[in-house]
Amino acid sequence: MNPDDPESAAAANAEDAHAPEGHGHGDQGEQRGQGEQGSQGEQRGRDARGEQPHQGARGEPANHRDQDDRGEPANHRDQDDRGEPANHRDQDDRGEPANHRDQDTGERLTHQDDHARIAAALARLAGTDGLTAPHPYLGRHLARHAALGGVLDDDHVPPGLLPWATGDGVRGLLGQPHDQRGRTEWLTAWAAVEPYVQQADLPSRCSSLHLAYTALHYPGAPYAELPRQAATFAGSRLRVLWSQWAPPYNVLATLLRPSLSLAKASKPDGSPLLAVGNEAGSIELLDATTGAAVGDRIPAHEGAVRCLAFVPRPDGGGDLVSGSTDGAVRIWDTGQGTLVDHMRPRGNTWTSDIVGYRTDEGRLAVVAVNGEGAMTLWREQAGERALAALPVHPRDPAAFALALTVDSDGRRLLVGAGATVNVWSAADHELLNAYPVEHAVRVLIATTVPGCVASGHADGSITVWDTATGVRAAFRGDGEPVTALAALRVDGMDLLAAAGPGATIELWDIGSGQWSGRLTGHTDSVTALHALSAGSTGSGGLEGPVGPTGPAGSASPAGSASPTGSAGPAGPAGPAGSADPASPAGSAGPTDPGTPSGPPSPSPPSGPPTPSASPTPSPPPTPSPPPVRLVSTARDNTVRLWDAQAVRRALQGADSAPAALAAVLADVPAAAPCLAVGYTTGQVQAWDASGRTPQACAPGARTPAAAFSTAPQHPASALAWAPSAPGSRRLLLWAAADHSIRGWDPEHGAAADTALVGHCLPVRAIASTTDADGRRLAVSGGDDHTVRLWDLDRGLALRQWRHSFGVRTVAAAPDGRGGNWLASGSADGTVRLWSPDDGAPAAEFPCLQGCVNAIAINALPPSLPPFLASGGDTGALRLWNLSEAVPMGEPLLGHTAPVEAVATWSTDDDDPRSYVASAARDGTIRFWDAASSTCVLQLATGSRVRALSARLSDQRPGRVVLALAGEAGVAVLELGLEDL
Repeated sequence: MNPDDPESAAAANAEDAHAPEGHGHGDQGEQRGQGEQGSQGEQRGRDARGEQPHQGARGEPANHRDQDDRGEPANHRDQDDRGEPANHRDQDDRGEPANHRDQDTGERLTHQDDHARIAAALARLAGTDGLTAPHPYLGRHLARHAALGGVLDDDHVPPGLLPWATGDGVRGLLGQPHDQRGRTEWLTAWAAVEPYVQQADLPSRCSSLHLAYTALHYPGAPYAELPRQAATFAGSRLRVLWSQWAPPYNVLATLLRPSLSLAKASKPDGSPLLAVGNEAGSIELLDATTGAAVGDRIPAHEGAVRCLAFVPRPDGGGDLVSGSTDGAVRIWDTGQGTLVDHMRPRGNTWTSDIVGYRTDEGRLAVVAVNGEGAMTLWREQAGERALAALPVHPRDPAAFALALTVDSDGRRLLVGAGATVNVWSAADHELLNAYPVEHAVRVLIATTVPGCVASGHADGSITVWDTATGVRAAFRGDGEPVTALAALRVDGMDLLAAAGPGATIELWDIGSGQWSGRLTGHTDSVTALHALSAGSTGSGGLEGPVGPTGPAGSASPAGSASPTGSAGPAGPAGPAGSADPASPAGSAGPTDPGTPSGPPSPSPPSGPPTPSASPTPSPPPTPSPPPVRLVSTARDNTVRLWDAQAVRRALQGADSAPAALAAVLADVPAAAPCLAVGYTTGQVQAWDASGRTPQACAPGARTPAAAFSTAPQHPASALAWAPSAPGSRRLLLWAAADHSIRGWDPEHGAAADTALVGHCLPVRAIASTTDADGRRLAVSGGDDHTVRLWDLDRGLALRQWRHSFGVRTVAAAPDGRGGNWLASGSADGTVRLWSPDDGAPAAEFPCLQGCVNAIAINALPPSLPPFLASGGDTGALRLWNLSEAVPMGEPLLGHTAPVEAVATWSTDDDDPRSYVASAARDGTIRFWDAASSTCVLQLATGSRVRALSARLSDQRPGRVVLALAGEAGVAVLELGLEDL
């Protein structure tokens, strides 16, 4: 073996330290055994079969005893602080390896070649599936070696290694330049779930990866048509029967609190950071490549951090400036996370905006404006002084914003907005120009056009200002305020990204003055935007490097965003059928069942897998331009990165599958379609949920068997299958825009005669059951605070009950004694049980969950009393004993955001168990054993799930078929939880 050959050295080192197959190792608890439960904290490091490895005197595996205190193999001990081998320490200032010369051959090599060869050698040591524990070095460093070698692909980072990955985030590494010819289907799928499974166990990580891979790369394919690698994945507890699910793969990090501001920053060594300011007054520093937290959270302010600006230092690192609703402005050292200085602008009000820059002498200067328009200048070693007062806008006396830009002559300009847009020279603060403003300015940024700034206004409009001449372009708004802006340049186009109270990011072309596209993915109000690239300026542009005296403007909203409304004009429409003009207001007639179209398939990041060439020797990597990325954060507690390709797709009008509002499975197997889905576009579709091809569907199960549409602005807000009855047609109940409940026969593609009229505001939930006489009943709840009981066979209202606030969820199930359990959950925080014979609640549960968003009833569990599961805004799940009207144990904790959907079932195998599934806005579905109150599986969806529906599998005993619907579309899974 040639010790100077990186490939042979890496292979030998890894082979020496690699455990025999079937043996795991502790590695400070990073390895996750197959049987480990994330919520139980069982001992980690167990191998896939649960065997105990032979241990030495110190309790370590004998063949791994020669390790350092961090669990690293001894032959990898000589590493720098970043975990890189010592022989790769010779790196340039950007963290890239420097060139070196092979001493034996004299051939000039680069460290990129070394890393590529190391990655190829290590990949051969990785297990072929997710059940075999790899050596800790592979899980921590293989992806980084591949990224540094320009060969980050599925061949160099095998799929079986991904559930064990503990190093740099794959989602961030994928944004680095690499050989575009390599396949990245599995890596992209892992990037979609990686932020959500950091603390999950091995079955949860394998199952989440399996779902993401199949959904991203085989949309619409029934299970029978899936290739082997998508049909099964070692360690996964699910089969994807069918999906039109497009999980986002651009989530950089998940946060614990909603954030309001963003800024690009850097460490002293030049490593890029993101600074995120949140509502609680804290600042989090994230690695801009991996999304990992850097250092501890900074408790910066007593109020919300609403604006951030970063000013680089000539010798590396820089100063982070923060402004808050507490009125203070503080300056932080990003290397140490410590306070450098602070200022208290005049007046007793909040800080509206801040900008920072370095003077010609290299000293830090900060300008802040408060809620009264008073501008204060602070200079390093000179203190602070009043600078100017912005004129108050008559329509919004508290709307003020600042920005920095550089004109075509290289002169730095300070721009402030109130009733006018004022332009000063930043050098001597001479007022150069002032332009009147019609609508109040909520946010102000520099653009990628020299000497131009853009302002977002309270009426939703955007204005591009030439600092020398005035208005250059104006984009009309839709009435909702623009609270976040960022400027970026893609393919020669100068673009503005804008966000308001909605969850979308609108793209505008400065050159043409036209709306150009939309970025979708966030599930709540977007609160901040910032543009990043290898040469981004602090002002948010993408042109030119940051010099020691370059501007660092604020890329933050000037005010908090409302969680309602939408931003920007209508984009590409999703599928919609034709509404029947003869139908009642808001209702629709059916379309031709032979010609329905399914929702648009999500645009996968790459095409279907194709055979690949041998990974070694690696071909020369294709040169890549500096990455262009837009970073966003929202009230869904995620930070997302949008690369140039995502922006291009938006500019081309590409759209993912429309969001689903509701999905419901029929209770009993049937030859006819048994999954109904309601989309935000107004279309309602019926599908075969088994993954097999029904006669009514052609071709395959890639199109629905039948569909109809409501008015797009009034989609069906609730769906339920009516109980089956001898001699009756299958009936789907749906909530119409006129607040009635109507019926549809999917087998014949025709509207039914059912019309249940009584609610005076939108219906939010429907459930159905039968009574002792076989009469079909329905229960509904709506925004009018009422719960109503209906006779479906006669179309009559039987009973009406009330809550104090709107009813968000209802449930119904036979009690096994000839009666029914009828329940409702409300925004008043209670769950109430009802009797058909009484107008008063039979029982009331004070849930202490905030608004109750979802309930489900398990009427006949095998070893438990009948129980109800409830989920609400606190994120906790609660179980209630229906027979005694008391809680069953303590709240089930784990979700970090409101629970919006629940389902429950009991298995029918030899060892029957009862389970509950809960879906929350945190991008996960948790599966709970009802008897032990433990979480047995955590499935990362990466997106908000609005509805869950479960039924027992008619093909495999002990398995459950689960339908999930939400922002990413709809998917149908078959799960086996029996041995967890």
